[in-house]
Amino acid sequence: FDTRRAQPISSSIKKKLQLYRLECHECDHNEAVDKINAFVLDAKRHAGEQARRQTLMSIGVQVVVSVALFCTLVYFFYNAGTTNKGSTYTILGGSGGGGGSDDKRRLQIEEQRRRAAARQEEDIISSQRANNNVPTWVDNEMKEVWTFKQEKQFSNAARMYGRMAPKARYRLIAENVDEKTKQECLMHHKLQQLIAKEQ
Repeated sequence: FDTRRAQPISSSIKKKLQLYRLECHECDHNEAVDKINAFVLDAKRHAGEQARRQTLMSIGVQVVVSVALFCTLVYFFYNAGTTNKGSTYTILGGSGGGGGSDDKRRLQIEEQRRRAAARQEEDIISSQRANNNVPTWVDNEMKEVWTFKQEKQFSNAARMYGRMAPKARYRLIAENVDEKTKQECLMHHKLQQLIAKEQ
């Protein structure tokens, strides 16, 4: 038979329960202290795991950056070695005697540059030819078929709405011309203006 009575929770422990947002209904002082201690230990353990994860992540990033830097350096040294092969060979004490291998290498480089320039010039010429074959809006409009009835409807509507703002003008003209859009009416009008200027 236990004669000890449950101790009421002290005000400082109540404040800590509120601070940590813990609830302890119908518990005494010792149970509240145990609950707070368990919460604090769990929070510390969680913070330690988080710190370990962050440390591992930073180590992983450092390793990846180091490997990437190493690969980049190897790539540049390899390319520098292959482009300057003749001069590296001479510097390291190879036979460069009369300079024949250097002259040969120089001629090869000049030939490669000449070929590259010729290829570039051919590419420019072929792209210009391709661009010359692209039809202009005038070419497209010349191919557009307008019937006599549509031409008459267009000229009447153009006269009627000629003084309006362009956006509204061509919309209204298109509404009065059978089977023609606002864009088609605009291009047709531009073509007529161009032909009138040339005459």
